[in-house]
Amino acid sequence: MIQLGGYAYTDFLQYYMDVMDRYFRKTPPVPSNIYLSQDVIKNKEIKKQIARYCHFPSIINILANDEDEEIRMLARKNEFWNLVGRFQDILGFARTERMTFARIEGFHNLLVILIFEDDLQILAEALNNPAISLKMLVHFIRLLRQRGQGRKDEQILEIAMQVMSQKRKQIVQISQINRASRQLNQDRNLITMLQYLRDENNTIRLAVQNILLREDANTLNRLVHLAILDDGFTSRLDHFVTLSRLLQLLSKTEGLENTSVQILDLPEEIKSGERSRSIKDYFDLLLRSKRIEIIRSLESDLSRFDNIVLLAYCHIDKDINIRKLARKYLNIDDLFSLINDKSTPRYIFRQVLDILMHHEDDFIHQKVHEARMRESYRLKNSLKEMEISVRAYFDIIFQSLGYRRIHEFHDVLHSLNRTERYLSRYHSYFENGKKVHYKNLLNEFQEIRQVFSKKLQEIYSTTDIKTIRELEYIASILDEILQLREMGIQSLRPGTPDDIETEIKFRARIIWQSAISVYLGRIKDLAEMMSKKLLKMAATRDLSERFEQELNEAQQELEQTYKERIQCRLTNACKVCDRRGCAAERFLREARFLIEEFLDIVSEDITPQ
Repeated sequence: MIQLGGYAYTDFLQYYMDVMDRYFRKTPPVPSNIYLSQDVIKNKEIKKQIARYCHFPSIINILANDEDEEIRMLARKNEFWNLVGRFQDILGFARTERMTFARIEGFHNLLVILIFEDDLQILAEALNNPAISLKMLVHFIRLLRQRGQGRKDEQILEIAMQVMSQKRKQIVQISQINRASRQLNQDRNLITMLQYLRDENNTIRLAVQNILLREDANTLNRLVHLAILDDGFTSRLDHFVTLSRLLQLLSKTEGLENTSVQILDLPEEIKSGERSRSIKDYFDLLLRSKRIEIIRSLESDLSRFDNIVLLAYCHIDKDINIRKLARKYLNIDDLFSLINDKSTPRYIFRQVLDILMHHEDDFIHQKVHEARMRESYRLKNSLKEMEISVRAYFDIIFQSLGYRRIHEFHDVLHSLNRTERYLSRYHSYFENGKKVHYKNLLNEFQEIRQVFSKKLQEIYSTTDIKTIRELEYIASILDEILQLREMGIQSLRPGTPDDIETEIKFRARIIWQSAISVYLGRIKDLAEMMSKKLLKMAATRDLSERFEQELNEAQQELEQTYKERIQCRLTNACKVCDRRGCAAERFLREARFLIEEFLDIVSEDITPQ
């Protein structure tokens, strides 16, 4: 029975379902500062009503810390505060401590994390907690899908779906363990126990340990002898980890230290040689000897990554002989150098660092933190380098194709227009004689505009050999700019999980679009220039009379295809869209397409026009 304020629940499941339905990531329809506007804040009666009846967590959290004691007390009597709000203190703890709370089966803490936490790793730990049943997880996923707000919810949903798959797999595994436990007189069932004893899932390992701790010495004896055989293990790492886990299990088994090996079903020659040894010492001898044998076999094969992980385990082992062998084959500094290398797969990098965090030396812990920070900085620098490269490429593009003169001519036209606007604003000040000069000046301005506009059209439509060579080079630069989006991905280690790769891709795309958005106007101008060059080329080469119409249709199709690819549901055209980064990418692709079309046409005619 769970009693909270005026609410009573029969168990955690009922409490979980009710609270999640009420408060799961619920936000007010408007920002909190608007919901609690100045008019509301000044009106105590309205604040009191909100404190009593509001069901938005963010609003009650503000009022629960109001400077007015009466408001504070009313907010802390609110349903939300009684059911879950008062347990939110854990959100103020450091990340490491919140991660620990997520692993502990504390019902209130788990609910607070699932409702409010944004850190994806902490959420994953909470969802993996054994206290969260499959039914609870399904309910969490349903609520998340109903809410569906942005990229963060998509990421949380991906994690929840992965956890649900793992929990379903876990149910099957525990079923297999229970089935095997009924007939441990058969070797195949003992082998099943050994396989699950080295499972990454702590719940699975605990299930196996709880069964084996109840078994008699002869069953454990058969288990140990099966464990020291090489058969049934896919690698030295699997074998070593299994032996280590078995040693830990036997250290918890009661009665082995004070029981002679004579009670075991062993050949008489072994019994006579081990007459004075206890069962625990006998098992330890077998398992430790086999572990040393495995480590010595690594000397000729240190190039395999799983053997590197094995040596990391050796560096934190309690057995001094194991640690000495590890230092002989790969000392701790060399181990760090190896995993810090970018070519080392991500899962090896993380696995080794996670193992070394259990080292007894605080200096090693510091090196682990440094390695993780270095990895984070490397990725950030890669994304920063991408941004710098984008700018450098655009600087090259806009120093060619006559853009220097285009900018100068545009400046002249802008200056003329600005001067004309000012003159027209104050033309009433002119005397009759001056008005004639004013009109003549406007006519001269128009003639000057026509001259520069004509020059601009000439530059825009020029198709001489120099322009063709520049466009060939620009086409390759545009390809490089488009490929720069993958720069963040290229900085990732081999074997990076899909969820992390997706997140990095998202971040890289945002940074890349932000970098090209600065050049949106000039990118549009480049696309317009290429349209004019193509139309001139079509006119001089007797191409289809419908060429201009076909070109417009191709541009529209290009825009439609781009919108479908990015799942854009806006109906307005890209050229008037407020999303500068997105629009810049769309026109960048159009410019690349038009350059390619232009170069295809001129390649058919050796003599450039």
